[in-house]
Amino acid sequence: MAPSSSAKKVAKLASRGKGKKVRFQGGSIFPIAVVLVVVLGLLVIFYGRQSRPSSGVGVPRVNDGTNIDAHWHQAFGIYICDTFQPKITGTLEETGVDSQGNTVLLNDKFAILGIHSHNDGIIHYHPASTKSSGNRAKLGVFLDSYNIKLSDTELVMPPEQGGEKWSTKDTKCDGKDTQLITRVWDHYNDPSSFHDVVTDFNNIRITNDGMVFTVAFVPKGADIPMPDWAAQLPTLGAADGGAVIASTTTLAPGETVPLPTTVGSGVTALTQTSTTSAFNITGTLTTTSGIRIPGLRFAEQRTHALLSALLVFRCHPNGFTNKDLRTYTAELRGLDPCTVTTGQMTYDLRRLKTRALITRIEGSHRYRVTDHGLDTAKFLTCVQDRVLRCGLAELATATPTPGRLRSAATAYRTAVENLTTAA
Repeated sequence: MAPSSSAKKVAKLASRGKGKKVRFQGGSIFPIAVVLVVVLGLLVIFYGRQSRPSSGVGVPRVNDGTNIDAHWHQAFGIYICDTFQPKITGTLEETGVDSQGNTVLLNDKFAILGIHSHNDGIIHYHPASTKSSGNRAKLGVFLDSYNIKLSDTELVMPPEQGGEKWSTKDTKCDGKDTQLITRVWDHYNDPSSFHDVVTDFNNIRITNDGMVFTVAFVPKGADIPMPDWAAQLPTLGAADGGAVIASTTTLAPGETVPLPTTVGSGVTALTQTSTTSAFNITGTLTTTSGIRIPGLRFAEQRTHALLSALLVFRCHPNGFTNKDLRTYTAELRGLDPCTVTTGQMTYDLRRLKTRALITRIEGSHRYRVTDHGLDTAKFLTCVQDRVLRCGLAELATATPTPGRLRSAATAYRTAVENLTTAA
């Protein structure tokens, strides 16, 4: 009887479980919570990607000639033990002539980024594209423009900057080991407001005008000063306006002519003779920071377009901008304005300003044509259109009845030949 009774109990218990569903411990709350967490996570990721600012957004903005927040300057120095090294040399503004006869920038990095220095220890940060503007404005952009390599442990200068190399492994100060630190000041006139960066130096953000950077190899605990030239930031930054110093340009062996000096806010005093003024327009000038600014090549298409634009912009009561000049001169040259970079127009504006043909309107990035600029533009465009073209065409074309210019040229040539024969 016992075995039969046990079998009945087992069968009875088995029948009670028929038709019942298997449930998670605690019910259905746990799986629902897991699903909600996954969904919310995906939503957060999607929102973050959509709301994230695109690269190059923010200040400093791309320099279009009108926005003040695209024209920043920072002091930069390299400090080894207790001595600042020589300033970065070269402006990256060297130009050449392309196959169409147009003046172009030779340094591709500067043409794209617009970041450089003027041999003055100052970073001239004027973004030419979104590759260097906004949240891409970093110390590494400047260093890369000059091929300077800065890692967490070493600093390597390119051959054109002396080729020096310092590292925390090999650089000693009075026998002491060194650290590589970049000290960052928010503003040159507030020495107490700074922070030290010890890694990822190339990604140090440039967040405002007037910052100071000192890259230093020093023993632990040593003081890191600002470069001496940081105090001159307002003056040195003005080099972009093309302040001109007294200098000389050689005309012939032993013969020199003084170039103009700057008076007031960048207005050039034109007290030279007509010969000197001609060299002021077509010759190379030297700025306060030693930059050589090429002249306006007479009869070049780009120069003629600039001079013609001055005649039009003189009639604009509110002046003109970099963008205005770019658009108008591109049309005169038969180019798409989009193919002319802001950096090229900044280069042209500097050539015009250093020769007092234009002046910047105070407190803005707009320019006004000066009286001297109007007179010069009228004269040179008339010479180009009415004298050179017509005169050269007459000299090059044989006609049954020669004009006065060809007759004079024939008479002069005959006189020279007779003089040669007589000699």
